[in-house]
Amino acid sequence: MIWLADAVLVMHALIALFIVCELAAIWVGSGLGWEGFVASRRK
Repeated sequence: MIWLADAVLVMHALIALFIVCELAAIWVGSGLGWEGFVASRRK
């Protein structure tokens, strides 16, 4: 059953890393003045 706990921890770490990287990409992109797909379609 230790393998199950390890698998849950790995999945949690991957999901958390994905969220942190996504937020960092949004922050960097907005700082560089990039527009998203939705913002560019509103014009």
